[in-house]
Amino acid sequence: MNGIRLHYVAGGQGEPLILLPGWPETWWEYHTIMPTLAARYRVIVVELRGMGGSDKPQSGFDKKTMASDIHELARTLGYDTVNISGHDIGSMVAFSFAVNHPEATRKVALLDVTHPDQSYNQLRLLPQPGAPIYPWWFAFNQVRGLPEQLVSAGPDFLSTRYSTICSSTRPRSATATGLSTRRRTPTRTRSGPATAGSRPSARTSRTSRRTGR
Repeated sequence: MNGIRLHYVAGGQGEPLILLPGWPETWWEYHTIMPTLAARYRVIVVELRGMGGSDKPQSGFDKKTMASDIHELARTLGYDTVNISGHDIGSMVAFSFAVNHPEATRKVALLDVTHPDQSYNQLRLLPQPGAPIYPWWFAFNQVRGLPEQLVSAGPDFLSTRYSTICSSTRPRSATATGLSTRRRTPTRTRSGPATAGSRPSARTSRTSRRTGR
């Protein structure tokens, strides 16, 4: 349907449980809890479009389209209904999945994100006097080409610039920020670079599936 290839790691037996990583993480985010969950569920950790080993197209990063990717993958794997959980950006995709595909949703869990409601319309991307928090990183990452250039320049450069922008924290090392020391190209860094990679455990299978026909 959406013509992209998604990378996922799966293992276990039972009801399907789809896990979606946050930004800019990969399936490895869940590797420590996957064995426990696999004792009860068929765990499927999917790397969202633009992240990890999944395709990195030029568009389609609205959450409705990304949720459609996951829905199509679930159908391709033979599941009419699934449990789904996400962290950070993955939570937003999981929420969109539940809203746009309620018939395919058994249970949904959102991790490390506020509950989506009308208050989101009041969030400002630029600082306002007296505001306790503002999500500047959303505006930052919407500057075309800038995130790719910063990541491609290297992790130390990126962590220094981020710390300078935040100003409330001192520059941290690449190790402290969890950024990969591997140099990235603009294509690989689109929508969040894959910052971790490792072979799956014996209890998991690692697969890529094209969701389009």
